[in-house]
Amino acid sequence: MKTKRFQLVILLVTVSLLASACGSQAPAATAIPTNTDTAVPPTATPTDTAVPATPTATPLPPTPTTPAVPASTSPVTVGAFQISFETVTVSDSGYNGFVPASLAAGQTVLTVQVKLDKGDLSALSQLSVSVVDDSGARTQSGTTLSVDAKSEVIWLIPVAKTAHSYTLYFPSGEAFDLSPLIH
Repeated sequence: MKTKRFQLVILLVTVSLLASACGSQAPAATAIPTNTDTAVPPTATPTDTAVPATPTATPLPPTPTTPAVPASTSPVTVGAFQISFETVTVSDSGYNGFVPASLAAGQTVLTVQVKLDKGDLSALSQLSVSVVDDSGARTQSGTTLSVDAKSEVIWLIPVAKTAHSYTLYFPSGEAFDLSPLIH
């Protein structure tokens, strides 16, 4: 049920964005009817945008020859962006009820929340990041949420429940060990 609602939210947001991009004066969606046992917490604002990760022709970056840099809350440069890692969590419930549609049995959600300090938020939210866990398994980002009002991007990545450490890879080649920030 959550997956269908999430897909409906994605569809409504996409239609709203397309309509506004075409110059239409269509009203923004403000509420979606839900029943009380599956309602998503009311934390989204009309300026929040959920963007499903889409497969790209960009291959996964090669494993770097230098060790991954420990992630911290200090600003770092990633390609054309300057970002600050805000939070990293591992949870079966995802982020505010959002979970990747590709989440399978035996997986949980790694949530990586970053603040964009410099660069284009739309371009950052289009990046397809990947994670390698302590077993060597590599996973592409499952869902990307972009919070315009806060200049934040949140990647929701399905990972094995048995994993304990994660390295985040960007298409431009940067790698970050997320262990210091996992809550």
